[in-house]
Amino acid sequence: MIKSFKRKRQAEKRLRILDAANTLERWLIIQ
Repeated sequence: MIKSFKRKRQAEKRLRILDAANTLERWLIIQ
């Protein structure tokens, strides 16, 4: 159970990083 929880956390972190990168890219394009 702990393993799957850890994996889920890693996936969330990865998604958050991707989301941040997309936001940054959009912001740079707007500038």
